Formats: sequence, structure tokens, C-alpha cells
Amino acid sequence: AMEDFSKIWGVINISAVNQNGRSITPITRPSQIEQENLLRSIYETHVNPSIVQYIEAHGTGTAAGDPTEAASLASVISKGRSSKELLNPELSQPMLFTLQVALASLLKYWGIKPVAAVGHSVGEIAAAHFAGYLSLSDAVKVIYHRSRLQAKTPSGRMLVVGNIPVQEIAECLHPYSGKVCIAAFNSPITCTLSGNPDAVDAVQKDLAQTFSQRNIFLHVLNVPAAYHSPSMDMILGELEETIQPLEKQKGEIEVISTLTGMAASANDFIQGKFWARHTREPVAFTQAIETAYGSIFRQLSDVHYCQELKEAITSIKVNKETVQEMHSYCIHPVLLDCFLQMT
Repeated sequence: AMEDFSKIWGVINISAVNQNGRSITPITRPSQIEQENLLRSIYETHVNPSIVQYIEAHGTGTAAGDPTEAASLASVISKGRSSKELLNPELSQPMLFTLQVALASLLKYWGIKPVAAVGHSVGEIAAAHFAGYLSLSDAVKVIYHRSRLQAKTPSGRMLVVGNIPVQEIAECLHPYSGKVCIAAFNSPITCTLSGNPDAVDAVQKDLAQTFSQRNIFLHVLNVPAAYHSPSMDMILGELEETIQPLEKQKGEIEVISTLTGMAASANDFIQGKFWARHTREPVAFTQAIETAYGSIFRQLSDVHYCQELKEAITSIKVNKETVQEMHSYCIHPVLLDCFLQMT
């Protein structure tokens, strides 16, 4: 290539194989042990796995091969990396966006044609793109600036509360006005609280005591900030300004917005103010699902990677005559776990 003055795209420093005829499993079925040994033979000798930024993998396209390869890569490459990096919204939110767009595109490739889409919180950006209201470049612009600015907000805490009517939880928050708020209405009996870490801790203790005889569910989310709370106010002006302009698209299907709980318009998604409000105001997921159930869906395809969200959907009371079928599509847990570890 150098003699021909051709462009050099890369240099292969080392290669290795793990099938020499004496491996513990035949080539027809991959072995995670053998695959990990192969990777370690390269990385532990020549490259620090923690500095690897890009991996190109060629899976088998099978239920056995792909999880094996992904798990092997995660086991070796993720060594030395701190899981705290995943808490940074500048990394976690674009990563979730990527997964959502990829899975939605896969469903479209399979011939699944939805009539509407609903996205929970940050998921609405992917939903708006999937529905045709945002180009991919504009959707990336929104998720980039949203996550970049949220990384600058003060530390906070978020608490999922379940098995208790949300109205009762709201009444318990009156003493914590201005410190803790409902960030997401996930179902009639499930919500997410957001606010100052000390105040959220106090609320958690109060709720545990108040509803100790009613099987209350309490779970602190592993997030660094108080999303959908007053903590976001400091970034709203800059967010509204920096994501402009956004190009208006015709759209292919409806999006039931979790900002309002109603169908959004093409004009909504190109307004910086819409996305600023979307970042600050509570997630009206319950109302959005009820709207979708009541007037649009006869079949519901639940695209998720979150078991809690799936349970919230199924707990929302619906008209059984309207919704005839419900299908669930979940990212393979092994592949998702590996992706999270390697990123």
C-alpha cells in the first residue's frame, strides 16, 4: 500500500485464533471460555482493554452465538472500567437513544407497522424520530444537548414508588414541597419521585413507615441527578436555544407525548420550548398509555428493556374490547448487559 501510495485505513498489529483442533468445543458451537481466552491472549499482552474505544464483532446471527460473543467481549474489555461512567447522562442517555432507535428500526424491518408511538421521558426523542417527526441528525442534536446540559445539574436522587395509589403518595409529599416532586406518573399505582438527596431519603423513610402494612415498593434509581424536577430549571434556557433550529418533518405515525399525555403535532417536535418543558415537567406516561389504549391501539407492541416499565403498562386499566392483543419485544438481557458494560 505504501509503495502504491494507497490510503492506509488501519494497521493490524496482532491476530489470534482459538480453534486449533484441540479446543473444548467444536467450531459449530461457540464457547464463551474459548472466546475469552482468545481475547485475553491479545489484549493482556499488547493492549490495555480499558482504553479500547471501538470494537467490530462478527456474530453468528444465532441465539447461541451472539450472546456468547457479546458476553466474552464484555468480560474482557470491561475489565478496569468503572461502572460509574454509566451514570453520566452524557453517556447513558445517548446510549439508551441508540438502543431504542436500533430496536425500533429492527421491528420496522420485520414488517411491524405501528399506528402510534409512546416514549417514556428521554425515550420520546427516539419515538419522534421513529415516527418520522425528527430526522436522525436532529434527534441526535436533541439528545446530545439534553444529556450534555443535564450533566451540569446538581446531584439529586430519584425514587420509584409502587403498589400505592399515586394520589396518596402525592398527599404525603406536602411537607416536602419544593424539595421532592413527582417526576413520572408511570401507572395509577406507580410513580417516580425526584429531588434533593437528603429530602428523598427522608421521604423514603416516611413512606416505608406510613405504608408498612400495604406492601409498598420502594427502589432508589441509580442516577446522578434529580431529573424532571426544579433541578433542571438552570439548563432550560440554554437547552431551548441550542437545539434550534430543527427541521419540520411530515411524520408517518402519531406520537402520544408523555409531556401532555395526548397526541403531539409536527410543530411540537421542532420547538425548543417543547423539549425544554419535556426535560423539566413530569412524565405523563399513565395518561399517554390511556390515550393510546382508548382511541388508537388494537394491538400494543411494548418495546422495552425495563421490566418495571412493562409492569406499569400492564397495571393501567384499559378497555378490554379495544385492546385485542399485546406483544412484548425486549432487548436480549445478555446483549444489553454486555453493551452497557463495554460502553
